[in-house]
Amino acid sequence: MATFYAATLVKNKLVSLLMKYPTINAIGIGAVDMLAPLSQMEACVNVYTTSATVQTNMPKSITVLAEGRSEAVQVITRPATTFSMGNRGSLGQTFGFAANQGVPNASSRFTERIRPAIAGYSVGESEDAGTLGLVVTEQNQPGELFIFSNNHVLVFSNQGRALTYQPGGFDQAPSAATLIGSVNSFLSLDEVGSNLVDVATAQPFRSSDLAPLYATVGEVPGWVTAFQVGDRLKKVGRTTGAVSGVVEAVNVTARVDYTEDQLGILLFNKQTLIRADQFGQQIDLPGDSGSCWLREDNNLAAAVNFAGEATPGGTLSLSYNVDWALEALGLAVARINGSAGQRVEVQRSPNFFAFTPPLTPSERAQLRSRVIRFS
Repeated sequence: MATFYAATLVKNKLVSLLMKYPTINAIGIGAVDMLAPLSQMEACVNVYTTSATVQTNMPKSITVLAEGRSEAVQVITRPATTFSMGNRGSLGQTFGFAANQGVPNASSRFTERIRPAIAGYSVGESEDAGTLGLVVTEQNQPGELFIFSNNHVLVFSNQGRALTYQPGGFDQAPSAATLIGSVNSFLSLDEVGSNLVDVATAQPFRSSDLAPLYATVGEVPGWVTAFQVGDRLKKVGRTTGAVSGVVEAVNVTARVDYTEDQLGILLFNKQTLIRADQFGQQIDLPGDSGSCWLREDNNLAAAVNFAGEATPGGTLSLSYNVDWALEALGLAVARINGSAGQRVEVQRSPNFFAFTPPLTPSERAQLRSRVIRFS
């Protein structure tokens, strides 16, 4: 039975070769049966593509020497179209439907104006709509509340300060009634190198317009530093509403289409792919960008959804560790009592490579160097 360490070795050998081909959209570490107990999981490499040629010609397994023994790792091709950040409300028109019209599982409840605003509801700049993922506060001086979502939801084309509306401008014409604040920080996206997060925050003009709650859940007590293949997660998004999924692959390298934001195709490393855990359920559709995955068992925040398949199948969510963005911005999940939520350090053992990988010191420095703040 192949170990996750062996699968990681195979993935590292394949990634530079396979990602040269435009028909291969992502590659990551998964399990032959992701619902099996971790101790019984056989690790594999998942290759995401829609190319019949790739599916036919890809080797079914690759043998590597791992910790002194030879291991055969299965390589499984899984269908997936190009990943796109274009799961904002405006792309509903591209896909042939207007917001919450003809979208399975769509919930108009989360496109409404709500005060105080809470996580799970529509938010965005004047033209589009995504999801308010979390309500956060400063790690070292908790108290003031901020909106946490994606760069491409709150910021115009990766630059400049924008006003923030709740609901987002796609769901309701911008007005004094829907204006809630303005962007106060974001991490710039790299158009040439690689990326790890897509994040921005906004500061409300009135503190009373925001509450540290999550729709259908209530209070989020904190967040985790890692999670693993097979973990069950849940989230609330502006379009799909309350959904659940299972971690299908970690340490994912993926190309994501940011053409609508005039950034072209961007490369992301160390990502996570989450698949709907119910047949036919859609977990990521236009407008769900920015929604935050919580652990199903304890409501701790785990990952931030920012992309899905460009063709609206909706069964896959490309997400990153929420801990990375919070650390880079010096933020924490906000609690009802005004304190900062707990950062729960997850021990990646005994199966280290089955978990989302930690950032290296250079990657942490890279994130800090990309922070842009507005006073």
